[in-house]
Amino acid sequence: MSIPDPAVLNLTIPAGQPWSQELRLLTQPARQPIKLRGYSFISEAWDLAGQNLLTPLAVTVIDSEQGRVALSLSSAAVAALATQSQWELLVVQPSGVKRLWLRGVLTRS
Repeated sequence: MSIPDPAVLNLTIPAGQPWSQELRLLTQPARQPIKLRGYSFISEAWDLAGQNLLTPLAVTVIDSEQGRVALSLSSAAVAALATQSQWELLVVQPSGVKRLWLRGVLTRS
C-alpha cells in the first residue's frame, strides 16, 4: 500500500459544543478501504504558524476493516482552538512506520 503526500481536509467545528467527524481512510489511487488492524493514530491541532500545540484530537477506530475512524473534541478542547487552526493526522503503521496522512485547517464557527 502506498500513501502519497498527505491529503488536505479542511473542517468546520461549531463553537461551544463537543464535536465529532467520521472519516473513511482509502488507498490511492484504487480508493479501497485501508484495513486499520494494528494501526495507531495521533491527531493534533496547532496554531496556523505550526508553533504552538492547541489541543490533541481524539481518534477512535469505528470499523478497522472498512477504514473508518472518528475525530472528536470535547467542548473545552473546541474552546481552546483559535478561530482558525491547522490540524494533522499522523498514522503509525503496524511496522512502526509513521506517516502524515491528513492535514488541513480547522475553522471554529
